[in-house]
Amino acid sequence: MAVQRGEGQVGEGARIRDVAKAAGVSPATVSRVLNNSAGVGEALRKRVLGAVERLQYRPNPHARALLSGRSHTAGLLVAEVDGPFYGPLYRGLERVLSEHRLHLIMASGRRRHEVEWEVVNSLLGRGLDLLFLWPEALSQEELRWAAAQGPKVVILGQEVPGLPCVALDHAHGGYLATRYLLQAGHLRIAHVAGPQGMQDAVSRLAGYQRALAERGLEVDPELVAYGNFRESGGYRAARELLSRGRPFSALFAANDQMAIGVAAALEEAGLRVPQDVSLMGYDDIIMARYVRPALTTIRQPLEEVGKAAALRALQALGYAAGTPQELALEVIERSSVRPLDSS
Repeated sequence: MAVQRGEGQVGEGARIRDVAKAAGVSPATVSRVLNNSAGVGEALRKRVLGAVERLQYRPNPHARALLSGRSHTAGLLVAEVDGPFYGPLYRGLERVLSEHRLHLIMASGRRRHEVEWEVVNSLLGRGLDLLFLWPEALSQEELRWAAAQGPKVVILGQEVPGLPCVALDHAHGGYLATRYLLQAGHLRIAHVAGPQGMQDAVSRLAGYQRALAERGLEVDPELVAYGNFRESGGYRAARELLSRGRPFSALFAANDQMAIGVAAALEEAGLRVPQDVSLMGYDDIIMARYVRPALTTIRQPLEEVGKAAALRALQALGYAAGTPQELALEVIERSSVRPLDSS
């Protein structure tokens, strides 16, 4: 039940003009105070905020967006929200955006084109200020269309010519992983690649091939199998490799989740990691350090990727923003790779 509203009285659904009347200012001045605009004296600011507190005024976010031209909201499309990969990315984005009072909405495209397309259109309909897209099924033409719809769009995980992107050199990452195994004395190196419709999976496979070629080794197609970037895909791909009967002393999986599935398939076949097969992952997800043996992997600095993407987007909106940290892939040595010349 609402009570009759007078100066200093509390009621339900207080409006900006009620705050203005209570503070003895115009609604535009109230708006400037609430948006932390410059040119408002400290005494006036305190008077307005006092009226806001007395009336328990809560700004309508949609009305504020119409008045300011900004919703103070950002969207993030990823493949899944329940896996271990995207958490650090979200954390990096959210930490930077929250400093500028922008709220982040995350949605999953489930690695399916029709779902990704629906999610992007839904996010675009929210009047977002920023939209971060880590797509796995949308084409570059579709991404360019999304970028033309209004919000500042930043593409993550891949390079799209003509659009702002934050991506790492995954061909170099695949090269680093394979070279590490070669330097440990392994010459028969299998690879469980990711889905070949995804740019980063193709790039990691290319890096694997380049490292072998640099060493003068031919790529044996029988030592390459394809997974889905999930544990189940790594498990099935490892079983397929083992069924072909081609020996290998090491295996590079295109992400840590598939490496965990590979390890399960190797154990099921009576093979030990790293005594019988050395295992290399990619990403350095949190589980990589806790599986046994702990997984040697390529660290992908996802939290730093999120921070860099947020800073780039905020700069495009005209916010004062810092300098992103340099992004680099690196080998993280643990226990799952054994040099062949050791006992």
